Amino acid sequence: MRFLYPGNRRILAYIRDLPEQDDAGETILCVYNLARTAQAVELDLSAFAGRVPLDIIGGSPFPPIGPLPYVLTLPPYAFYWFSLATETSMPGWRVEPSEPLPDFVTLVMRDGLRDLVTRQTLRSLETDVLPPYLARRRWLASGGGEAGNVSIAAMDHVGTPEGEFLLCQAALTRGGRDERYFLPLAADWGEQPAAPIVQQLALARLRQQRRLGHLTDGFAVDSFARAAIAGIREARSFRLAAGTLAFEATDEATDEATDEATERARAVLPADDAGIRRLSAEHASSAMIMGEATIIKILRRIEVGDHPEVEMPRFLAAHGFAHTPAPLGEVVLTDDAGARSTLVIVQHYVRNQGDARQYMIDALSRAVDDAAHAELDAAGEDAALVPCLALAGAIGRRLAEMHAVLAMPHSSAAFAPRSAGTDEAAGWAETARSRIAAAFAALDDASPASGPDAQEIVAQLQRTRASLETEISRLASAGAGTLTTRIHGDFHLGRILVVHGDALIIDFEGEASIPLAIRRRKASPLRDVAGVLWSLDDAALTVRQARLASGARPARRCDAIVERFRNEVSAAFTLAYRASEAAAPHRWVDDNAWDGLVRLFLVETVADAVCREAA
Repeated sequence: MRFLYPGNRRILAYIRDLPEQDDAGETILCVYNLARTAQAVELDLSAFAGRVPLDIIGGSPFPPIGPLPYVLTLPPYAFYWFSLATETSMPGWRVEPSEPLPDFVTLVMRDGLRDLVTRQTLRSLETDVLPPYLARRRWLASGGGEAGNVSIAAMDHVGTPEGEFLLCQAALTRGGRDERYFLPLAADWGEQPAAPIVQQLALARLRQQRRLGHLTDGFAVDSFARAAIAGIREARSFRLAAGTLAFEATDEATDEATDEATERARAVLPADDAGIRRLSAEHASSAMIMGEATIIKILRRIEVGDHPEVEMPRFLAAHGFAHTPAPLGEVVLTDDAGARSTLVIVQHYVRNQGDARQYMIDALSRAVDDAAHAELDAAGEDAALVPCLALAGAIGRRLAEMHAVLAMPHSSAAFAPRSAGTDEAAGWAETARSRIAAAFAALDDASPASGPDAQEIVAQLQRTRASLETEISRLASAGAGTLTTRIHGDFHLGRILVVHGDALIIDFEGEASIPLAIRRRKASPLRDVAGVLWSLDDAALTVRQARLASGARPARRCDAIVERFRNEVSAAFTLAYRASEAAAPHRWVDDNAWDGLVRLFLVETVADAVCREAA
């Protein structure tokens, strides 16, 4: 039995391979809707592309499986079970569709990808290929601002037993900043059924004698992931035109690659033929899972310095914090001056129940639906919120435990805590004021297109602006003398995975639009606390808005449950955090400063959210 892992957690899906007497075997797909409402689901069945699902009960054929996610809709509490028919048993009406080819620039090579590293080809890539390609990439758009002229800062050919690749460093200018982005390139010749992502991320068509293929992002081909894993296992290193590419296993004790770290990595890294599934191609890091035990992240923006997505988990693991995925290795580019940039990160992958935000929204939605159908009494309401309260407590404990590790005295300047002075506290106030000003400007811009109710709310907020900005100074003054440490910095419920009811903290890389040096700065740990409190409130608002959008009538009991969630779940998180913080050997915030700083950082967090929503 092989379980599938669809994004819709209300769906249970798995594959069963049944032997037959003629040894041909039969593959059964089982899909169950565990919800009382109709559900849609997308299943990754690309391994069975070309087969036709046949309903076992009635024998009805369903649309054939292709390389794209397979979409099904199921009534409440329904189940489907299909036999995945092979080519020899497909129904007579089956017609193989033709695949349209997009209009690509064609690049000609004779022997291999190395032939593309010529002045003429590089000029074609710079002028005809990369500008429109990068304009479509959301991981570039997330950096903020439009891209200026695109040039290729470096293009290196790397040959491995797993395949050959071109390592492209695309340089561009925007917002007055010079930026570089990492784009590993590979050839796909269509020798296997092409996954849709190969063409979605393709840059150009390739021609090698009579063969036609695509030049595509390395993220789209399995050979790149396998080369990254094999490279770390074997501690490979390649000399490039202006530097070195090294595959390094993570050593938690020394922060350097060692033979001992390589040996440990060999014991846990997946086999060369392990299965690969992709999570996202368009975030700041493109992630894929190999062997259901390892996650590989391609970092798109190239920045010099220690990357927090490597640095933070390594430090935490070395000091006994087990509630973040353990780092396994990285692929590092070192230029001839000795400056290091992390290009690829490899970590343990932990199977989970999804992120905490969706977990909270689902649990609260079920409670609200039960209340709407008069299926909850007072005791039922209490029981419905128990999972949310338990998870909130776990998040509070784990966050405080992480902060306790980061608050310990340390010889490393990157992690040694320090006390905030009055000037730094004043800087926090100034930052909050600038965010508030940006939020009010965004509201003013959006107000003319809003309805009269929204305009009245904006007007009411504007009348409180002066008092709010005065209050900011008072709140920030409480920060003088409190401890500043390394923090997560972009913390909310989406940065937490739920694992058997416990919390696993992930994604320390932060916003790609913020320079690496700023992301690595020390700050008040209460910024992370404010991020969770805002995220809990946002989850409650999401459930309330979804109910209104569905056309459901206002219901006092439903609103009461949402309000209970807002108050009780936030309180459970805060109590668990403060209890763990009080028991820590090195406290990082004074009791008198707690309320003022949390409110300060909440105001700043909400202002940022307003700017994002208005954009």
